[in-house]
Amino acid sequence: WDFLGRGLYSWDPCCAGENLSFWEACEDLKYGDQSKVKEKAEEIYKLFLAPGARRWINIDGTTMGITVKGLKHPHRYVLDAAQTHIYMLMKKDSYGRYLKSPVYKEMLAKAVVPQETVKK
Repeated sequence: WDFLGRGLYSWDPCCAGENLSFWEACEDLKYGDQSKVKEKAEEIYKLFLAPGARRWINIDGTTMGITVKGLKHPHRYVLDAAQTHIYMLMKKDSYGRYLKSPVYKEMLAKAVVPQETVKK
């Protein structure tokens, strides 16, 4: 994933941008500052997983149960089950829709024929 593609993907109405944001937050939890794992895990839970979360993501009950249980003793991999679930949703559904979306097609057209080379 490239940064431009991530930005466009997360703002494209056909895709669930919160899923990508959740995935990125999980990556930060795993590979970021390990002295703040507990705080980061709680923040991610409140933002994406808690009932009424502002950027709620949809995961199945089993995955939610595993995640909530793990959050009692958070560690860098505590959200792996939920992250894997969301990754699979994006891979099977959102990403395919994104590749067919007008936003992606426009970006691709500009990459193939840069705007400054187009004759007016």
